[in-house]
Amino acid sequence: TLREFKTGFMYLLVPTALFCVLFFFPVPLYDIFFTTRYLAAVPIIRALSLPFILYSLSSLPMLFILYTVKKPVYILMANIMFFLIVTAGSYTLIPGMKVLGPPWAIFAAFLVSTTILSIATIKEYRKMK
Repeated sequence: TLREFKTGFMYLLVPTALFCVLFFFPVPLYDIFFTTRYLAAVPIIRALSLPFILYSLSSLPMLFILYTVKKPVYILMANIMFFLIVTAGSYTLIPGMKVLGPPWAIFAAFLVSTTILSIATIKEYRKMK
């Protein structure tokens, strides 16, 4: 029901908030917690935190489709698209952007995957009424 969606969304805000914190975490605090040896990883951590914000939010439609509707074909389609976008995107972006290329490919893949799952969730939810 709609109430359960709202409750699930509230729970998913916790990991989403953690990924937001990673994105906005000041560089001097990375230095304190991880030492200067790992400062080169800060841009990569920030770049990866954005796609995983989408990932945490995509869990709600994925769980609805898997456990309530019981139609894993939507998840299969979303995962195939995810794989193709990450593969093609990484192949395309790594030569120009180096290590910051794959996070953009992952972001695009999660965006498409989450969109597919959200559309399927809305479609199946309307059938339940």
